[in-house]
Amino acid sequence: MDNKNKNVFLSLSDTKKQKILLLDYDAGNIRSFVNALNIVNGKFFSYELIITIAKEGEKHDYENYDILIIPGVGRFEACMEKLSWAKDMINNHIQSGKKILGVCVGMQILSDFGYEGKKTSGLTIIPGEVKGLVVPDNVKLPHVGWNNIDILRAHPIFQNIGNQPHFYFVHSYHFIPKFAKNIYATVEYGGIQITSIVGTENIFGFQFHPEKSGVTGQIILKNFINLRPV
Repeated sequence: MDNKNKNVFLSLSDTKKQKILLLDYDAGNIRSFVNALNIVNGKFFSYELIITIAKEGEKHDYENYDILIIPGVGRFEACMEKLSWAKDMINNHIQSGKKILGVCVGMQILSDFGYEGKKTSGLTIIPGEVKGLVVPDNVKLPHVGWNNIDILRAHPIFQNIGNQPHFYFVHSYHFIPKFAKNIYATVEYGGIQITSIVGTENIFGFQFHPEKSGVTGQIILKNFINLRPV
């Protein structure tokens, strides 16, 4: 799924200006993500990226950041409650046409609603709902471990990761997009196809954890960071 059109990626001079804001709202392993981003930074960008962690109550020039990353571990309802302080900033980032990446529950809350515990409104960025996985009795939940994804549509975010790359998953709920056009990749578990990557223009969501997925995770993070905004 390699894309040879280099115009879809930023130039070297543009990449040097990239500023990444990582949201810390007590719902994700921030240390693992920072470590992964630092590896990506050194391996692919020669330490030209600027990575900042944002917490509630802190003041940042949010409009100056190029990329917003929303990690997430835990329950949909709890994540939305903990993230309430950042909703306006997220919406402003979207309106500015800049890039956003949601990971695991951070991907799921891009949806309209989640049903973990009780029906809870999401960020309503990508139409769809998040519901519990329904698998055969002999299949364990949550879905934990390495699994290969099936790429459904060509996109430069998949450059140099192969046709069925392996990533690390930990989840028992899944994103069901309203429109097929928002599904970029799936993963098979328990005989069902689960959305593993959603996207729309400059916004992507990964159900897997790229920060725990070794070299392949590093490459897809590099590709996302390097994408030229639509």
